[in-house]
Amino acid sequence: MCAVFNRAYRGRMLTFAFVLKICYYVNIFCLRWQDTIMTSVTFQGILSARRIVAQFLQPTPLIHYPELSERLGFHAYIKHENHLPTGCFKVRGGLNFMHHFTGEMHGVVTATRGNHGQSIAYAAAQFGLTATVVVPHGNNPEKNSAMRAYGAELIEHGVDFDEARELCETLQTERGLYYVHPCMEPALFHGVGTYSLEIFENLPNVDAIIVPIGGGSGVCGAITVANAVNPGVQIIGVQAENAPAIYLSWKEGRPVQTESAETMADGLATRVPFALPFSLIKDGIDDIVLLSEAKLREGIRLALRYTHNLAEGAGASPIAAAHKLTDRLAGISHTHTPTLILSHTHSASSRNRCSIRFLLSRVHMRSMHYAVDHLDLDTIFPPSQSVSVNTETSVSVKRCLEELKNSELYNSQQNAITSMLDPACRQVSSR
Repeated sequence: MCAVFNRAYRGRMLTFAFVLKICYYVNIFCLRWQDTIMTSVTFQGILSARRIVAQFLQPTPLIHYPELSERLGFHAYIKHENHLPTGCFKVRGGLNFMHHFTGEMHGVVTATRGNHGQSIAYAAAQFGLTATVVVPHGNNPEKNSAMRAYGAELIEHGVDFDEARELCETLQTERGLYYVHPCMEPALFHGVGTYSLEIFENLPNVDAIIVPIGGGSGVCGAITVANAVNPGVQIIGVQAENAPAIYLSWKEGRPVQTESAETMADGLATRVPFALPFSLIKDGIDDIVLLSEAKLREGIRLALRYTHNLAEGAGASPIAAAHKLTDRLAGISHTHTPTLILSHTHSASSRNRCSIRFLLSRVHMRSMHYAVDHLDLDTIFPPSQSVSVNTETSVSVKRCLEELKNSELYNSQQNAITSMLDPACRQVSSR
């Protein structure tokens, strides 16, 4: 997710668009750009990646949400990367990477918590390559299933992403595969950076961008594009309080590892900062916001309530960060029209959240606002709740529960689902 702020000078809008077009056409005539793209992250590399990514993907929409804007105190725009095939911006990087390396290898191996792995599996399939993906034990089953569906071989190893990553080096040697490091391949960063290009083209008078930070490819793309198009744009990162490796490294000016990364936001759960993204983040980012688990859940609820998109923790974290920084963000813009962009919304990823997605997808829209307003990711309604449930809501929720109980999902996760339905919700189901 990312957030931007808007000074609304119409002249600047034309200037930014003109500069971006000039950079694009100059890039066409640049020679030997391929030598640069593989060794560093550059604006030229991102411009080149756009031509590649455009062969497979349409630009994702940038939508203004008036009600969310009113809640936050400034104009909020959402960049819906959930409209991409894998539901996440990382597929842009996977496609750009495979385009450059397809002639040099027969297969790839990588490590992931899900989003990066899906992008590599999807892109490898597009280029006729085999992909082996290593995930930690207990990884989200929905993401595991998606990677297998794209044709990847899935291997479980270690307790977290960083331990899974260690196995890749062994498989690289044993099987003769190319190890696609999630955070050390400039081609991935260049592909991911194309969504930031789309932001500036559609909203060139942006004042600030808020981006979640896991490995760092998304925020590095935003930094690189902003520096080339308008260095005055603020780039604000978001991390989980329980996984603050990049934040701590940025504060101390050197890489700092953490002992754990126990957060419900899979996309933010990294213990180790890597050299390539940190080299850009340490001097290129304006601020990094830490969010508690409660705030991450609140971001998911806000995204669902105001955009009708059920995002995972990382995808919704910029909304939560913007909500936390409302006063500061409104003050950035002289006209008080800052902009929020959600750059990678996708369905809730934690396996214990599956029932919520299943349930709410079947609630009629007229009663959905009621359910969402009382949603807390652990329960459908708050534990201590005394509310009157109108007839329409009762019928809708009861129908949802009946469908849920007849589903394979309920049979496989009955205990988890039952524990998530508080007395108020069970009261509805008995009506």
